[in-house]
Amino acid sequence: MIDPQVLSFHLMLLNDAVRMRAYRDAVFNTVRHDDVVLDVGTGSGILAMFACQAGAQRVYAVDRGDIITRAQELAKANNFADKIVFLKQNIKQIKLAEQVDVITSELIAKSVLGQNMAELIGLCRDNFLKPGGKILPDQVKLHIAPVENERNYREARPPDAQAYQLDFSAIEQLSINKPISTRIPAESLLADGQTAYSYEALTSANSDSFDATLTFTPQRRGTLHGFGGWFSTVLSEGIELNNRPPGMLSWDNLFFPLAAAIEVNPEMSIELRFRGRCDSEVQEFWMWNTTIRKGEETVARHRQSSFAGRIVTAETLRRANDTWTPTPNLNGRIAQVVLECMRQNMSVREIADQISSQFPEQFRSSDEAIAQARKIAEQFGD
Repeated sequence: MIDPQVLSFHLMLLNDAVRMRAYRDAVFNTVRHDDVVLDVGTGSGILAMFACQAGAQRVYAVDRGDIITRAQELAKANNFADKIVFLKQNIKQIKLAEQVDVITSELIAKSVLGQNMAELIGLCRDNFLKPGGKILPDQVKLHIAPVENERNYREARPPDAQAYQLDFSAIEQLSINKPISTRIPAESLLADGQTAYSYEALTSANSDSFDATLTFTPQRRGTLHGFGGWFSTVLSEGIELNNRPPGMLSWDNLFFPLAAAIEVNPEMSIELRFRGRCDSEVQEFWMWNTTIRKGEETVARHRQSSFAGRIVTAETLRRANDTWTPTPNLNGRIAQVVLECMRQNMSVREIADQISSQFPEQFRSSDEAIAQARKIAEQFGD
């Protein structure tokens, strides 16, 4: 069953005419007659179908989400079922019987990191791409600029105490270390954006991380509230796309709040040590350390990171330690029973009967037991 939010997300992508026209033009510019194509994270299958329209002989469309079932139906409805091989798998685990001429994907996050693009595309490039093959998108860059915008700043922080006569200081430190998704007005930029990270599909390392130091000179007087992030991409030669503020339908911007807003002017410099990383579990980690100077004088200095924006308890620290010895909780014990029943080739109803009898206080009805058995079976079974 497809989550309605997942379907809504893909409908939003499909209805972004600027985005989809650029991708279609890029696919037609890249795929040649009788090419073999690998589409990574195919989603609705739109790039796979574009590749077929462009003359591809065969397309391997890979996605581990249930949306791939609808992609198959769309391919059949558009007479591409015989050209597209759908693989409902993790891209890291696929095996192909042949090398491909082109790799396509829509893995660009609003601030480049976020969908493990470098790692996943690099893996596919190294394992499946023919010598001289092409990758779409070809290049992606992350741009950062200082921003003056009171609205973005307030969105990133708790309300003032006088708003409700309540003290929100307990979550203040968390809020100033957490970037937010928002639309940054173009006029908010205090200086031109600079490139913090550049990804080249054919040559970049398989690592979604960077460490950059950027120095900005404010182009006008204003209040520095934080930094805005956006991407630009060359999908293929001559075809570009970006979500420069205020963003576009499919992609808004990322705003990194400053710990304390400060007045700046063209006589000052804003130095930003900016680091980013996306791990294999698709979790983003950001660090933005800011130093504002006027000549030799340091006017302000802030050290911020998304790690400091996470709620950390003694329990989470205990679990993060390599010496933690985990034991199955109630859900784990239920899962163990379900997996053992699966090994015995039991049906979902038979599995539900087993967990109902062993955990009678956990399930109020047979329907609840069946639902739990089905959920675990879908997660771990074929």
